[in-house]
Amino acid sequence: MATLMLELEHRSGILSSVLSQTAGLGGNVLMINQTIPLQGTANVFMTIDSSQLRVELFALTDSLKRIPGVKKAALVGQGSPTGEIV
Repeated sequence: MATLMLELEHRSGILSSVLSQTAGLGGNVLMINQTIPLQGTANVFMTIDSSQLRVELFALTDSLKRIPGVKKAALVGQGSPTGEIV
């Protein structure tokens, strides 16, 4: 499992694009926490099951950064299904 932090512009469809890109690369979204947008930006924390991911996690974050409206994308935590922090 991995947790990503994203900063997204407050525009329709950006989070949907992030989810589609993640799923398209084999990531399974388990949880999403999103703040209320302030000054046009929302912070999103997304936890994914990365066991079927077809790219490295850093390649996933790089691909998410290229989506229009994604200001930041970073890996903030990675662990195993047993809860062990890696």
